[in-house]
Amino acid sequence: MCTSIKQKLKMNKGFSLIEMSVVLLLVGAAIAGIAPLYKQKIVQDRFEETKSNVFTVQRAIGSFRAVYGRYPCPSPNNEAPGDAQYGLEECGAALAPGSCANGVCKYASNIPGRNVIVGSLPWKVLNTQEEEVYDLYLNRFTYAVTESLTDGATFDLANGGIGIVDGSGNSMIENVDEAHFIIVMHGQNSFGARSKTGSEIAPCSGAPLVEQENCDANSVFVSIEENTNFDDRVAFFSPVSFAEWQRAAADPTKIHLRATDSVAIGANIANDLSDVEQLTAKSTGAGTGNIRANIAVHASDICMEPIGGATFDPLIHCFSPALIGGALIDSVAVPGEKYSVGGRGISCFEEANPNVEYLVGMQNGIADCVPEVFQSCPRGSYVQGINADFVVQCTRPPEDPCPAMQQTTICGDTGTLPPTDSSQVGLLYSGQCEMITEYDANYFRTTFASMTFAQMQAHIDTLNAEPRTIVDCGASADTALVRDNYMCTDGDWSYLSSHEKTSFYRDFLDASYPAPTRGPHSYWDAEVGGGPDPLNSNHDHDCWCREDYRVLERSYCPDGTTGTVLEVRKRLCPATTYSWGVIYRDYETNCTCVPAEDEPESQTCNSYLDELNDDAIGTASGLTGSVIKYYDTECVDGSPVRTLTSIDTSDCACSVQPDVDTPQSCPEGLTNSWTLPGVGSLTGVETYTRQSWICPATTTTGGLPSPGYLGDPVELGSPPACECASFTDIEAAACPPGQGGQEFYEKEWDCTLNGGMGGFEPQEDWTYLEGQSTCNTCVWAQPPGAGDVGEFPIGNEVSRACSCGVGPSVCYSATGAGYEYWSGCLCEVSP
Repeated sequence: MCTSIKQKLKMNKGFSLIEMSVVLLLVGAAIAGIAPLYKQKIVQDRFEETKSNVFTVQRAIGSFRAVYGRYPCPSPNNEAPGDAQYGLEECGAALAPGSCANGVCKYASNIPGRNVIVGSLPWKVLNTQEEEVYDLYLNRFTYAVTESLTDGATFDLANGGIGIVDGSGNSMIENVDEAHFIIVMHGQNSFGARSKTGSEIAPCSGAPLVEQENCDANSVFVSIEENTNFDDRVAFFSPVSFAEWQRAAADPTKIHLRATDSVAIGANIANDLSDVEQLTAKSTGAGTGNIRANIAVHASDICMEPIGGATFDPLIHCFSPALIGGALIDSVAVPGEKYSVGGRGISCFEEANPNVEYLVGMQNGIADCVPEVFQSCPRGSYVQGINADFVVQCTRPPEDPCPAMQQTTICGDTGTLPPTDSSQVGLLYSGQCEMITEYDANYFRTTFASMTFAQMQAHIDTLNAEPRTIVDCGASADTALVRDNYMCTDGDWSYLSSHEKTSFYRDFLDASYPAPTRGPHSYWDAEVGGGPDPLNSNHDHDCWCREDYRVLERSYCPDGTTGTVLEVRKRLCPATTYSWGVIYRDYETNCTCVPAEDEPESQTCNSYLDELNDDAIGTASGLTGSVIKYYDTECVDGSPVRTLTSIDTSDCACSVQPDVDTPQSCPEGLTNSWTLPGVGSLTGVETYTRQSWICPATTTTGGLPSPGYLGDPVELGSPPACECASFTDIEAAACPPGQGGQEFYEKEWDCTLNGGMGGFEPQEDWTYLEGQSTCNTCVWAQPPGAGDVGEFPIGNEVSRACSCGVGPSVCYSATGAGYEYWSGCLCEVSP
């Protein structure tokens, strides 16, 4: 069969223009459908990768605390790679709260007496990779930590000072304002973040108001779900601990062991507990420990540990406390004696003169008896009654309450203080607000659709020139601008202070949210200025608030686009600071897609290995270097779509790390001396092991080199046996009851004890170091300055003996006109 040339040409002519158009339409529809999903996946991948870095650093901080008993101080946020302090600690010890220096800032906590220091993460002292303290937008993480927890001497799990709140100002932790530290990832918009060179990327003042809390100058941070106005992520630690001791739910004053029947006090003692012992206390050596009770000890028998390996016999080694205090049971008294052996305990009973004397104490094991007991009340108080224990109950006359009274506030308003009991505070609220017409996001979207930016500004000026509604902002605490505080003292009102309303949270709104609302503000901030400030020029007792609109062009278009974002904000009243809320934000009109080729993105080799192994926790280590991923960006219907084109792992290598040597000391009281080649002279070392760092000559998933690791420990050398060696040590003990300071004793290690293993000599042989001991009686001490004068004594009398360390409390001292009294008195060692 033959085919003509004309027929062949017709068979091979290809697609028509109509066919090609249909194909292109189908391909475009498919790409348009998957582009937003792909963009969402890229954003999610970045977030998960940055979150992995946050968790890595959080674990490193926990490990640092486990080793050093404290948290690290921040690193300066203004140091760049190559600078001396880059990645190292800067504790800012000389900083006053509210000031910044050397790249760190210090702020007062909401809990009085505690401070918070803020800077960058000290990655060098945490022994983490430098890349792990940055997010994928190359923003530094912010690190804030409670100052007292950066010192091992002041570290206390219960003394955190950082507040963590949600978008409504509610605490996110049970112990309010007591988080230990927080790590803040500032996200794609970069507000409040620092670059790698230490410069500010985007000012905190330009951030959505809810995000400003994570970069402004205070100790409170916000943690909420990610949304259009909040892309920060945080990780923090609040005081939570697990212990064997547990408080009773019905009565928190009672405490008991959770799940065990016995307690051991002292080092290496677990094997010393026998089946009959519920409480065992020993020193760190082989000697017997000491137990001191402040109030009372209840025991049916008191026993000694057998000496010289003798078998324990309760008839030989124990005695009953009744031999000292007498058994509390009925029996016949011994005639002519003030105590009855085996009877009622020590008493003042005499058979010849029954019920004549009364027991008031003990002296040298003998009853202290008096024929008559007097009870009275202090001067200025009177007898109210006698309780079931026959103790006189005293009371003071009640102080007079304060009547209702009109006062002029610091803003010039007049208010009436209600009738109030003495020692209570009365409050007056004031302020004036000029309210403008409310326009929502839909209004600005429609109005600005065809306007230039200059026309938009002119329109905003027109809105701001509209008539306003004048509102009294002092009707309640929720709406007021300023609060005046007055104290009622025994019938008289006195002015204390004025506070300005400070709001760190507002309803932050964009086009997808309804019209703004004015919820109650969060707290009243103490003022130090001389106010009032009716024109709101310096935030000092601001008595006046004016609502206004403004339009801005912002430079934070999404990744893959360039241009500006249009934003309309409104100053919301009542408020004094942080009061501009976002009403409308347009990401689409002026943000245009920008195609690109071979855009590099860097990540650590360890994190890339985690990614290949689907390890979301991020446990890979042992590699150095960075992986570079290259992406192409295409614009599909105006939206950027990124495609991974290649991955460069050539910079990755096994981390070269030093060997780890571990010397194991001889038991306490034993020692030896020997030389280990390559190490040197060793004293008191029982064993010496070494773990060598191994770099396998293999590759792993994705062409990465296999990560390094520590090998098994190997014991080095042949140390001689540890033997006993005599030495002396200093033992500190508490002073006798009622005294402050410490007693010091010198004790000697005796190698003849415990079969040649040694032990400290008995306590009765210790040498008292009189020149080093600091014991003295404690008395109530008044604070500096003059106190308040009153007719009656209040609290504790100055210079009277007390329990050391008690306070703060109220104390008083007699004067010619009555009494002078102070708050904040402490029980201190008498000079």
